Amino acid sequence: IMRRSADDKATAQSMISELDEVGPQHASEESMFKPTITKKAASMRPRSASEMSRGDLLKREETRRKVKERHAAELDSSMASHPKLTKVAQDHNSSRLKLREDPESYTLRVQEARRIRDEKLDVAKREKEARELKDCSFAPVLTKCPSYVKRWARASATKRRQEAERTQLSEYDTKPQWR
Repeated sequence: IMRRSADDKATAQSMISELDEVGPQHASEESMFKPTITKKAASMRPRSASEMSRGDLLKREETRRKVKERHAAELDSSMASHPKLTKVAQDHNSSRLKLREDPESYTLRVQEARRIRDEKLDVAKREKEARELKDCSFAPVLTKCPSYVKRWARASATKRRQEAERTQLSEYDTKPQWR
């Protein structure tokens, strides 16, 4: 039990006398409050400081745990009707990748799928090109090239090829240019 000093008693006395002078109508609600101990509180045994600190924490945690369990039980009861798979879903409930069943063939299956996709794209591209050409009104007329022009082209191509071979051979025989 703490004992008040004489100064504390004098301060408390002066505050009480000031309140008496001002009157009860000016006193605040807080100063008018006088707690009473109920019968239930009086019958309870007093708690120690450790019971109040650790005990209250444990009690709060226990209450939270019970609330969580109650909430989970309510969710479970509201989910009483479990979803049922249709026949189509039961037939298709396996993995599309099939990594567990056949992991070695995964890359082969990916390549096959890519090849099929590329073929479909090529077909679609050709069909689009055909539709565009169908609407086109231009049709070039090609004539055959005269035989003397073909002979002249063959001769010049042969001459160019022979010159290229000669320059390649001469590059190997000569000394480097940088010296």
